[in-house]
Amino acid sequence: ADIGFNVFGELDTVALAAHCGSSDGFVSKWYDQSGNSNTAAQTATADMPKIYDGTTGVVTDNGKPAFTSTGQTSLNFTQISDINSVFSVLRPTNFNGIYSSYILGDSSNYDYHAGPSGQWLDNVHADVVVKNGDNYLNGTSVNLTTLNRSAGQYVLSMIHTANTVVASQISADRNIAGRSWIGNRQELIIYSDDKTDQRTDIEENINSYFNIYS
Repeated sequence: ADIGFNVFGELDTVALAAHCGSSDGFVSKWYDQSGNSNTAAQTATADMPKIYDGTTGVVTDNGKPAFTSTGQTSLNFTQISDINSVFSVLRPTNFNGIYSSYILGDSSNYDYHAGPSGQWLDNVHADVVVKNGDNYLNGTSVNLTTLNRSAGQYVLSMIHTANTVVASQISADRNIAGRSWIGNRQELIIYSDDKTDQRTDIEENINSYFNIYS
């Protein structure tokens, strides 16, 4: 079923619940809202993230719908090869996995390579323009190669030093099992240009909706 928006411009959770009923529901398509028609999709049921629980209802995080993963999942989109800025709302639940919980992935590249013991990024394998860029969690500058994922809901902002980064998966690493994002995801915005000057405005816009930090 294609689940759209309600009169408030939010996910139509009533339609989602009506479709799923007492069964679990999973995301087969996350529709691109940019106008570029680059929808992220998955045809293998076992690899789809969960968005509805047949017992408890719509999966939410801080009161807003989310899709969640406890294992190998991936939504695939047409490869973007000129990524410069990334903003995402997510909650990690795996804090020390080996090269696990990729922010973004690709079928053959590993520009967003996760760290060996729970770090957001790997200091060796992550692309230099990603790890050396300006990275923020909830508006605070961080070093993602030394910082481990920890409990919490975050607005992740990444301004790369160049627009040469590649991704085509949310968020598996190539075809290597066990490296998908573990936890919740609620929003993903990808830009091919440098959003340094607009970063705080974008963060504030996101946070005004999700109400993550003050």
